[in-house]
Amino acid sequence: MLKTIYRKAVLNSFRKIIWKYIIKHFLGGRIFYFPDYPRNIKNFLQIKIFGKRYNYYAGNEQIVTTTNTGQIIVVKRDDNSISPSLILYGEWEKQITKYAEKFIKTYECPTIFDIGANVGWYGLILSRFCESSKIHYFEANKSLVECIRRTTIINGLSHRSSINNNAVSDVKGETLKLKVINHLQGSSTIEELNMNQENTFFDELKNPTFIEVPSITIDEYSNMGNIKKIDFLKIDVEGHEEKVINGAIRMINSSKDMTLLMEWNTNRYSDQIIKNLVDFEILILINKKQVINCKDLHKSCTSVKEFETSLNEITNYKHSHFDLIFTSKKIFNLSNIRTR
Repeated sequence: MLKTIYRKAVLNSFRKIIWKYIIKHFLGGRIFYFPDYPRNIKNFLQIKIFGKRYNYYAGNEQIVTTTNTGQIIVVKRDDNSISPSLILYGEWEKQITKYAEKFIKTYECPTIFDIGANVGWYGLILSRFCESSKIHYFEANKSLVECIRRTTIINGLSHRSSINNNAVSDVKGETLKLKVINHLQGSSTIEELNMNQENTFFDELKNPTFIEVPSITIDEYSNMGNIKKIDFLKIDVEGHEEKVINGAIRMINSSKDMTLLMEWNTNRYSDQIIKNLVDFEILILINKKQVINCKDLHKSCTSVKEFETSLNEITNYKHSHFDLIFTSKKIFNLSNIRTR
């Protein structure tokens, strides 16, 4: 109906002009498909604000692409976890990144630890808020480390970046086996792969590649580097988070206003992890498009089971993991984040 009215009301010559300068470039060629409008308008404005995005193949299975912040990042061409989003949209974990940025802005010259860095998204994005910030990347997968190394060179961050090809754990100097899922490298892990029937993410899983990698602890690393405190600590190591925290107790205790961004994987930890996190004053849950102030939930729960059950009740949805931020009241107030 709309097409008929449009064709009768608008002369053919004007329709050609409208197609060339409006519909084709602004609305993606589908003027009568209204669900496309918000997305196409958003993409149009992003191009106008940030400029057109480009990417190219740089050899060694690496693609160089631009981010929505105007930076450059190197990703793996054969990866199906993080790479497609970065190549096509220039972003990753949009909501989590948004709140990580709000917290990093509260620090004058932050020391950032990106553990389970993958291609270095968080370290790169958070580096832009202070030209003197220090970024410490930790990634067990050597092929991803090469992406991080190239990214830091391209963006002029080599002088304030430390890139470590280690598995962060609770012991130093052990040789651990990393199970690399070749087409989903973001899900590679030191732990046992969790492939239950409900987890369709691994339906096409082939035998993983095993890589031996030396372990390191945050406390030992900080001691060797004379690092007095950590301002922002991000941990995403596919179920190995508790051991990372066990090896970072001294630095957590000495970093009074630390912000800890953590992917909490369910059914993976002992009750000890609750005790190790009890000194953080504030717990924030990032849930879809909102953030929820869980107050002192991590202090009131005595077991991991109780804690995870409470998180499920808050979100009213069963997650395989939760994205959590632990911090101090001071930093939370400075972040000006509105929570539910």
